Amino acid sequence: MKKTTKTKRSTAATRKPAARAAAAVEVERRISALDWNDLATGLGGATRGAGGIPENDLREYFGAEEFERLQQLAGFSQTVRSRSAPLGNVIFLHGITGSDLGVAAGSAKPDEVWVNFFRLINGRIERLKLAADGAKEADRTWRVVPMGVNKRYYARAVLALGGRWNVRPFAYDWRKDIDDSSNELAKLIRRDFQGQPVHLVAHSMGGLVCRNFIRLHQDLWEAMKDPGLVRGGRLIMLGTPNYGSFSIPQVITGQDKMISLLATLDVRHDLGELLEVTNSFVGSYMMLPAPAKLTPALQKLYRGETWGESTGLVSQRHLDRSYQFHHDLEAAAPTIDPTRMIYVAGCRQATLSGLKIASRGDFDYELTYAGDGRVPHDLGLLENVPTYYVDEAHGDLARNESVIAAVDELLERGQTATLGTQVLRAVKRAAPTMRDYRTPEDKQLIEDLGRLARKAEATHQAVRGAGARADETERAALRATFTDEEARFAEDAIVKAALGGRGRPSHQIAVHPMSPAVRAQIKPINVTLLKGDITEVEAPLVVVGHYKGVPPTRAVGAIDHKLGGWIERAGRLGMIGGNLGETFFVPNVANALKAGGAVLAGMGEFGKFTRDDLVLLMSNVTIGVSALGLKGYASVLIGSGEGNLDRESALKAFLEGVAAGAERFEKESDGRLAASRSLTIVEKYDAPFKSLEEQLRRLAGPQSSRAGKERTSGRKSARPQGKASRIDEAEVNAPITLTVKKGARSVAKPEQRDRAGKRAGVPSSLDEVRLTVEQLKEGTFRFSALAETAVVPVREVEINATFARGAADRLMSSTTREEQIKFGELLYTYLVPEDFHRMIDSGKPLKLILDRSTASYPWEMACFRSAQNPNRVSSFGVDLRVTRQFRTLLSSAPGMKPVLNRNLKVLIIADPAREPDYQLPGARREGREVASVFRNFPAKQHGIFIEVDEHIGPDQCDPVEILALLLSGAFDIVHYAGHGGYDKDNPAGSGWIFGKDCVLSAREIFRARKVPRLVFANACFSAVTTQGLALSADEQSKGLASIAQAFFERGVSNYIGSGWPVNDEQATTLARTFYDGLLKGQPICDALKAGRAEIGGYGDTWGAYQHYGNPNDVVIKADK
Repeated sequence: MKKTTKTKRSTAATRKPAARAAAAVEVERRISALDWNDLATGLGGATRGAGGIPENDLREYFGAEEFERLQQLAGFSQTVRSRSAPLGNVIFLHGITGSDLGVAAGSAKPDEVWVNFFRLINGRIERLKLAADGAKEADRTWRVVPMGVNKRYYARAVLALGGRWNVRPFAYDWRKDIDDSSNELAKLIRRDFQGQPVHLVAHSMGGLVCRNFIRLHQDLWEAMKDPGLVRGGRLIMLGTPNYGSFSIPQVITGQDKMISLLATLDVRHDLGELLEVTNSFVGSYMMLPAPAKLTPALQKLYRGETWGESTGLVSQRHLDRSYQFHHDLEAAAPTIDPTRMIYVAGCRQATLSGLKIASRGDFDYELTYAGDGRVPHDLGLLENVPTYYVDEAHGDLARNESVIAAVDELLERGQTATLGTQVLRAVKRAAPTMRDYRTPEDKQLIEDLGRLARKAEATHQAVRGAGARADETERAALRATFTDEEARFAEDAIVKAALGGRGRPSHQIAVHPMSPAVRAQIKPINVTLLKGDITEVEAPLVVVGHYKGVPPTRAVGAIDHKLGGWIERAGRLGMIGGNLGETFFVPNVANALKAGGAVLAGMGEFGKFTRDDLVLLMSNVTIGVSALGLKGYASVLIGSGEGNLDRESALKAFLEGVAAGAERFEKESDGRLAASRSLTIVEKYDAPFKSLEEQLRRLAGPQSSRAGKERTSGRKSARPQGKASRIDEAEVNAPITLTVKKGARSVAKPEQRDRAGKRAGVPSSLDEVRLTVEQLKEGTFRFSALAETAVVPVREVEINATFARGAADRLMSSTTREEQIKFGELLYTYLVPEDFHRMIDSGKPLKLILDRSTASYPWEMACFRSAQNPNRVSSFGVDLRVTRQFRTLLSSAPGMKPVLNRNLKVLIIADPAREPDYQLPGARREGREVASVFRNFPAKQHGIFIEVDEHIGPDQCDPVEILALLLSGAFDIVHYAGHGGYDKDNPAGSGWIFGKDCVLSAREIFRARKVPRLVFANACFSAVTTQGLALSADEQSKGLASIAQAFFERGVSNYIGSGWPVNDEQATTLARTFYDGLLKGQPICDALKAGRAEIGGYGDTWGAYQHYGNPNDVVIKADK
């Protein structure tokens, strides 16, 4: 019989709250002090737990998802180490605030203060204050020591690099002078490595420690070099602020996110008192922008009086020390060594890049996207030092898997193909502002910590007067008040903010009972549960959720139908975004709604909506409604549909967000304005209504009541009878009154649908299946699907990249139908999860939402067998009329398309290159053939006018003239036939080839003011996209995009291109068939389907054509 091993249960989980919290503090202390090798051994599976710490405690400490990731990293590293000896030694240095600091009296065991929730909330940060010299502790009673590098934040890097290297994390006291840390680093190298080669890998401030070490210990820097730089001798910097950072003035003045979170959480100190502590840290001052990078006017930053009212909190001594530090570092030549140093820079994050002194202590900041959110490239990069770029925020550089893999390669070889060497530029409508720098998510974090602080304050008030044992009593009370989840959420939030990370903490807050003291301070939310149709509700506003890039469907679709398609049209024009947290007001066109108007609440990208997102969203909605002066609104239960949250979770998060928004609105108005605290939750169908009612009544208890039936006869509804009930605050963290109202009409079943699944009498805007395919990392695909009648939530599929790419490569080189069926079925079966098949087999058109990596697969040639007819093989390209869309693509000031009318203007460019090696006779034939299709079409019989502008052959293809036409001409269609080049080493140089040294690339296309309705590029590799991890809308790289992305990002609705070299004759046939159908009024997808079918029996050319855009678009106004 197989022996099973039981995981040792966390002892903390079995204790009472106070004892459990005390145990959690001890666990954190032990993990902080735990040897990294013991941690790796424990996580790697050799033991259950690590260093005597049970596995469950480790799981709770790191969070379940992070724990499993670390287990994989540790297991892999141990396997590698078991097969070969380490390549060399690596010392890993953290960034500012990246080490845990403990406080001890005398020789006692240190008690962790940074970063420990229970210590920080109780004001113990005061024990970290330094004396005026920045070297000694302000209170000599305490001894502060680094307890270790923060394992939650840096474990990924240390464990991953530990596979091939002997990694030694170095924890230093980031509060103190960098000279101290550099000297400690030298002691470590001399003591523990004794002349052996050593590499240095440093995040953020750690890079300054290393460069300063080189300045102070040049002989040691030379001695630790391996002649080949393989076993040691390199310095790799991750986002190091070599010339400082403009975020430091915000830290000093208390405007920084980390300071805001600390001030919110600390119930003992106000902001001024907190700044007295943090502004004693000389290490922070030493990262002020270097004087050499400042204008003469900004040299005043190094004078105490510049800081205005904060002068008393700002140390002139520390300012002088910082000035001298930058001077010394710049004067020492070895501190910049291009042969031994490498820099990794984050990109596309809103970053403070400059400031103006508005008045004393008041600064106006300038921002750029050329930075990582903390360090602009101007202040990070070193002259001639090799630099690699990655789309990542400052604090997450050392956690990014691509960066870690690149560092592994850089240590050994000094170069990597994992990251690019060209700066990634952001696609944005305008320069970033402070609104981009401070996100709604930041405000939500402050709100979350504020709730925790109020609970702590209530506890503090309750134990006042406890006499000599007050501190001990309060500590016990605090431990009983908060859960481990709340403590770790707060700790993660502070460390993430301090290091410059983005997004929510990995740990999440669960909703728990409020203390009576806090509950008494919060006004109730008045909730009415109404059975009815959202389009028929009488309310100031109705609110519905809207996913980014998804046409109106369900509740939004019903409202759009009432408004005559206004929402869908606005979406097509780019007026409605759908970004998470955004709210968009929809006017009540022609009084079609009984409500005053509608609000579309942005839910972000489909498949990624979480409970915390719903809290943030409803908070923003409530603030917006309150700002309009409205006392209430009606809403469906957002986030509870198919493929989203379960109904109970959605309900709690929904109400929590409403309460948080109301509270925040009144707080920000200093109580002068009243928030909207009345809302109606609307549900149309019997079953979900009963479910909601049961949940609310169960939460409310037996005293809840129900209003009598209301009849919707057109008169104003009668007021409900009976008492309102109160929902249990323990579940939604706010007092709420409940009234249940049921209209006269009962809808037992969902509205009738026709055979295709459309709602009877309601035009569907989602008459297609939307399949999103992302590559999270090498070997992991993520799928999600959405249709009018069904949702398949996110599925992550682990694959062997060799098989996936192999199937794709075989398809792209197939010559027979038999090969295409065999490998097309392999691609489909191997990649697409089984539970998506029913949706795909529905017969509806298929739209693929792809990222840069998954766009490289030949999905058009994917094959499957229908459940209705297993003997028939269907393909995506022909049978499902597949179209593509770039994942979360937003345009950059998109150009305007011509008005759809009965005039058609066509630009044809064919075989433009003058050099014989670049000429393509087949392209000339295609150009003339396409021109003849347009010229010979009986346009007058159809009441249309066609104008064709031909540029065929090099004599007619002057590149300057062509560019002028593209950038300013109002063409409906642009057709290109010729060579298309894709340079993987220089993607920005990819495009349409006009000659040996002349390529029309993405850079030129991005200047277009007017864009065609359709671009057809019949050229080799014209639709190939840059491979890499998926990027969101404002992260798309102009410089690295292929020309296909360039057109699409400029607002071109439809782009058709070839993903690999095509046969000239077949390409001409497809183009002729396609345009013939298009001119007859066929939608693009039908015309392209006909073209593919026409050449489907001749090789693989038909599968090369990829359509990005809207399948049902037409290019000519149809006959009435």
